[in-house]
Amino acid sequence: MSDFEHFLLTRFAVRIKPGAPLPSDEWLRSRISIFEAICLPSVLRQSTQSFSWLLFVDSSVPVATRERLERVLPKNAEVVIVDAVCEERTIVHALLKRATKPYVVTSRLDNDDAIDPDYISIVQREIGRTPRVFLNFPRGLQYSRARLLAYRHASNAFISHVDARGPHMQTVFVDWHDRLARHGVIRQWSEREMWLQNCHGGNVKNQERGIRVSANQHRGRYPFLVLPSETQWGLLSDKAWTSMNLLRQVARNPKALRRLLPTRQR
Repeated sequence: MSDFEHFLLTRFAVRIKPGAPLPSDEWLRSRISIFEAICLPSVLRQSTQSFSWLLFVDSSVPVATRERLERVLPKNAEVVIVDAVCEERTIVHALLKRATKPYVVTSRLDNDDAIDPDYISIVQREIGRTPRVFLNFPRGLQYSRARLLAYRHASNAFISHVDARGPHMQTVFVDWHDRLARHGVIRQWSEREMWLQNCHGGNVKNQERGIRVSANQHRGRYPFLVLPSETQWGLLSDKAWTSMNLLRQVARNPKALRRLLPTRQR
């Protein structure tokens, strides 16, 4: 890491567009519990801790919530208070106050999701030094109703980016994650599943879209998940059902198939 710094970026409770309401106290209580159960342990289990984790929190969030986050976060993490919309320039400003090396690598992680224990180390090994290149892991898992589903997305919410440090640098938040091909080349690393999307009912967009897989091969990577024992018949029947569900989704919305295919590079 002699010439780059790696920042893991999480928006915890912020406004992402003008006029957007801030979450309620009930939402905050629920989300911080999910964060501590799913997101936080996955970051603590990273095989390298040579990165900085920035959690962006709106200044109007109760002090008690911010203090709770600060108590549970590791030493390489920091709560960043945001006074306005948490857009990319806000994030760039925060990074420029902290980064000192020629290249800045940014990776995004939603506050209710998880990453594979080797996520950070593989990003650092594979990202390269070409400015404005994205590194995507198309293969991941969905965690829904105490079961795992295999899911692919060609430009997902766990993507990483590298750029030269400076006032005009880009980050992973330059655009919505499924539009990032407009802003640079997307390289794909698809050797195995590298992330876990948590479908818990409190998120609007994260619905079951994957195909059921056995939890046995993933328990060691996500030991904090509740994963009951499986029967072969139950696994096979659910695999058939989720496969049909995916086909129905594609039939209703053929554009959804694009998420499963390699993103066009420019």
